[in-house]
Amino acid sequence: MRKALKLAAVALALLLPALAHAQGSYYNKPIVNSAGRPVGGALVAICQIAATIGTSTTPCSPLASIYLDQGLTMQDLTNGVSKKTDGLGNLTFWAPAGAYQIQVYGPSVNVTMYADVVGCIPSAVGCSATTAYVYPGNPEYWAGSDACGWINSAIASLPLTGGTVIVGPGNYNVTTQCAINKANVTVQGSGSSFNSDPAATQITWTGGASAVWLLNAPNATLRAFGLNNTGTATVGVSINGNSVNYKILLDNFSITFPTVQFSVAGIQTTTAGTTSWLTLRDSWIQKAAPIGADIVYTDNFVSDHSTFWGNNTNIRVGAGGDTVYSFQFVNGSDSETYSWNGNGAIGLDLIALASFNIENSYFESNGDAMPGQTGQLAIKFDGSAIYGRIVGNYMTGNGETNYAIKIANTAQVLTFNNDTFLNWLTAGIDNTAGSGTLIKVDQNSIPLATPLVISGLVGVNFYEDTSGLMRPAIFGQVAAADFAGVSACSGNTKAISLPYTYANQPAIFVFDESTKGGANLSAKSTSGFTVSCTGAADVFDWFVVGNPN
Repeated sequence: MRKALKLAAVALALLLPALAHAQGSYYNKPIVNSAGRPVGGALVAICQIAATIGTSTTPCSPLASIYLDQGLTMQDLTNGVSKKTDGLGNLTFWAPAGAYQIQVYGPSVNVTMYADVVGCIPSAVGCSATTAYVYPGNPEYWAGSDACGWINSAIASLPLTGGTVIVGPGNYNVTTQCAINKANVTVQGSGSSFNSDPAATQITWTGGASAVWLLNAPNATLRAFGLNNTGTATVGVSINGNSVNYKILLDNFSITFPTVQFSVAGIQTTTAGTTSWLTLRDSWIQKAAPIGADIVYTDNFVSDHSTFWGNNTNIRVGAGGDTVYSFQFVNGSDSETYSWNGNGAIGLDLIALASFNIENSYFESNGDAMPGQTGQLAIKFDGSAIYGRIVGNYMTGNGETNYAIKIANTAQVLTFNNDTFLNWLTAGIDNTAGSGTLIKVDQNSIPLATPLVISGLVGVNFYEDTSGLMRPAIFGQVAAADFAGVSACSGNTKAISLPYTYANQPAIFVFDESTKGGANLSAKSTSGFTVSCTGAADVFDWFVVGNPN
């Protein structure tokens, strides 16, 4: 007896290393018909999770690799050819852990395909304690009444150090709020619904007044999701950051033309505190809500190659009274407003903001054949003590809106450099209500229809371009004969007053028209000049160049 026990122990010792290095997980479930009865001898195909269903004679595609052994060394070549359930209706195979599509088909069978999961066992390929799966039909049997409930249960199953929840493609109708409330968690879909991708993962809210997603933990990531609303949702994604360690990423995320607009905002940061860094990357917020992104409380906000389109206000920054320290709209980001939102449609409304960088992005305002949209703006500066730069952007008003940018505050340092202002009715920049201490305008262009780069010159400094010459666009005037004109003497003299008093004496140029050498500058000051003429009513041209500071 002792000898037998020793032999058994040796055999077990030999077996354990093989188990320790096992690579596959085992699938063993019955295939049942619509009445819930097992179907023996049913023809089946096991495919990748993004597979397309086949016909009564062809399997789904693409097929998955399944195996006859735990070590995943002997591939089951009957898959998609003659793979069947056993006499009791059981389907068995080995495969890496993960999600698969299973198709049941045959000449006299109602062809069906459904997602299922090959679960994890220790050391299985694709298996990790930090990864959980959610798929249509809830094959993992997560607690909850809908997909958001399943996602919440999957997040709860992750270790305290976080992990990833992978959500398969499909449209999930929910009334439960999805909540990332554990640190270092990524919820990963299969793609956003921006281009109606059939492989996308979309959450559709059908419930009452609530935010659909709540991101309430440090270092949360929401990736490759679409979001729709058919209920009465208030906010698409609510970010409740009250720790300086919070970093939130929305990546390849879309709210595009929801069936019912969210009543407050597509994205909103809430709670007095700080989400230290909120980034939207490759995302789309299109006609989603009155405010596309309402950045109330955060230290830093970044729009990286993201699109905001057709919201009443695409992005509002600092409306809650808390200063946002850094705002970046960069890398091909896009903001477009339309007159259907009303005359007050604004692309970026910058209110309580310390610094910003708006660079290499696109702005468009459409009056939709309703010219003179005075309140429709690409960018509005509402707050004070703002420092920042607007560089290398392309801004078009389509010949229907008055200004790209309105400075309505006491902004301290604003730099406009290498921006293009196309087809604005009045000017690229409206500074008539501003009183900035230093506004730098350099190397901007107005290639078509825009009369001038900036109107209202208090606090404005013009700089030279790379050729050393002033760009002609800066000579545009708020009104006729402000800084250049054609005038005539009366009684051999003409006094001209300038609209602003220069801090330093400007250069004044006078050119005679009536009599050669007959118009001469006889007096000048920082606020005007006098011309003496040979003839009593000689005509002359003039212009002024200087710094009105």
